[in-house]
Amino acid sequence: FYRYLKDNKPEINAWFLLKKNSHHWKRLQNEGFKLISYGSKEHKKALKYCCRLISSHADEVVTNPFGDQITERVPFIFLQHGVIKDDLSFWLNQKKIRLMITTTREERDSIINHKSKYQFGEKEIILTGLPRHDSLMERTFTPDFMKSGFVKSWSHFLVHPLLLDLLSTYDFHLKFFPHLNCQQYSKYLGLPPYVEICSHATHRFQEIVGQASLMIT
Repeated sequence: FYRYLKDNKPEINAWFLLKKNSHHWKRLQNEGFKLISYGSKEHKKALKYCCRLISSHADEVVTNPFGDQITERVPFIFLQHGVIKDDLSFWLNQKKIRLMITTTREERDSIINHKSKYQFGEKEIILTGLPRHDSLMERTFTPDFMKSGFVKSWSHFLVHPLLLDLLSTYDFHLKFFPHLNCQQYSKYLGLPPYVEICSHATHRFQEIVGQASLMIT
């Protein structure tokens, strides 16, 4: 969302909060992010004068980081980072949320319907989907990923002789379901035939989990 503002709405003076010791600081700075160190004097000053506070988290560390209610007057926009499936009204009703995004119609309706315990209506709850998913289809192939410890560890596990021995002994069938971001690399792993590589295009994750005797994650 911040990248969108930065690239498409330069007239909006948007700043990105991040801990100064974060390993992302330099990378985002080089990308052109206007960064403010979390917990700093600049952070407090920004909260005092900003016209919107936007975050994917609604905890006190975001909405009241200095414990002095400096954000009382600032409209808080909650870019929810998941889908609400349980009743979170007790927690969310305590927040002064001006606007909150939802992902599905059912989720939105469960919050704004007249039987709901939530203290929000149609003006506060909008249906948008999750902005953090917008760039997933734009991911490019990164050769260095194949050299990473992540790939080496999983590859070592999947081809280990002991694993094959256990599969044979207990007559188990192994299905390997990489994260969506990693699925484009699956065909380059050189995995043996006894490993069935699954993807969102060919399998239903819920069915695999539901039918599995054992799941390792």
